[in-house]
Amino acid sequence: MIENKPDAQEFKNLSIQYLAQSIDHILKTEIAISSHGDCAEDDFEEEWENRQGILGNSLIMLFLAMENYIKHKICLVNPLLLLAGEPSKWGSSGEDKDFEDIYIHQFDDLLVIYQEINILMAFIGNF
Repeated sequence: MIENKPDAQEFKNLSIQYLAQSIDHILKTEIAISSHGDCAEDDFEEEWENRQGILGNSLIMLFLAMENYIKHKICLVNPLLLLAGEPSKWGSSGEDKDFEDIYIHQFDDLLVIYQEINILMAFIGNF
């Protein structure tokens, strides 16, 4: 049996946190860059170069926000849909397994699952 299945709200909360952090980094970068408006072009370029790591982190956080939102939507249907691999092997040892110890689908697979769930829900809604 699989224990400690996640609640969809956990993924939604993570998504919101990552999105807020991403926006915060972008906003702080914008403020820092715009404060150099009166400076020489070299100073601006240097500040821009210094902020590339922060902007890269912001992009990663934005990706994590999207990934966790997709996990949230899938988890609303059933958290087991997040798990990769063959279901017959999840509990093949006869002992309980923690949800976190089983591999979760990679992002591109999550997108396909999310899309298929949306198509199914649209069909059921129109049935």
